[in-house]
Amino acid sequence: MGETPGIVIDDATLATTGRKVGYAVAIIVNGVFLFIVNNILAWDVLPWLTDDFQQVIPVANAAIVASMIAYTIYLAYDPPWFKALAEVVTSSLSLIVGVRTWQIFPFDFAGYEWDWDTIVRLIIGFGILATAIAIIVNVVKLVRYAVLAADDAVSSG
Repeated sequence: MGETPGIVIDDATLATTGRKVGYAVAIIVNGVFLFIVNNILAWDVLPWLTDDFQQVIPVANAAIVASMIAYTIYLAYDPPWFKALAEVVTSSLSLIVGVRTWQIFPFDFAGYEWDWDTIVRLIIGFGILATAIAIIVNVVKLVRYAVLAADDAVSSG
């Protein structure tokens, strides 16, 4: 049997394409989240979400838009050190959203028998902790990349 000519795609090209598709999907998903965050109170579909949620919207918008900007930049430029730096910034904004949500706690579960306040506080607390860990991990990555770059500069110079 003869081989059919076709397009040859190497693993690196496939990986790059996959990452870029992922970035594009993340931009779209974040756009949907932005729309939801800014309209959820008007839709009145979550009876336990209070009007105090308005106080969370500005920081949530900042975090979502920052993520969208980061993913947009990644489409053209995504070296690991830059992604780690961007993750420190976007995760820090997400941490602010978590802390602000904890402070304001824009939820009212008074009409429910189950202690949803405690469960939601645990979920928010876990999110804050996980985000803080993500920031630390990415700071460590940045330091590692800086050390490797310095070693490369010393070795080649």
